[in-house]
Amino acid sequence: RLFWLTGVPGAGKSSIGTSIARTFDDKNFLRAQFFISRSHPSTTDPNRIFPSIAHQLAKSDRKATDIINSALEKQKSLANNITNDQAEKLFVRLISAISKSHLSDQILVVIDALDEIEG
Repeated sequence: RLFWLTGVPGAGKSSIGTSIARTFDDKNFLRAQFFISRSHPSTTDPNRIFPSIAHQLAKSDRKATDIINSALEKQKSLANNITNDQAEKLFVRLISAISKSHLSDQILVVIDALDEIEG
C-alpha cells in the first residue's frame, strides 16, 4: 500500500508526515523515515534515500539485513548511486520480505519532501 500526500508549498505536508511518523513510531510500526531538508544538504542527495532506508530497515529486521548483505556482496555499487536497481534491491525487495515475514504487522516508511531533492 502506498499513501502519497501532495499539496502546495506551506500546506503542512511535512507537519503531517512528522505527526504520522511520531504516532506510528510510538506504536512500533515505523520502520524507516527519510526527511529531506534544504537546510541539511546531506538529506538532499538522492543517492542517500534508499541506502538510508535500507539501513533503518536492517536495524529492525534480521531478514532485511541478510537481503542487504547479499545484494551488496553481489553489487557493491548499489550503495553509491540511485538507480532502478538500487530501488529494487534496497527498498522494494526489503519491504516485500519484511511484509511476508510479519503478515500481521503494519509496516510504515515515511519519506518527506521529495520535491526538495537535488536534480
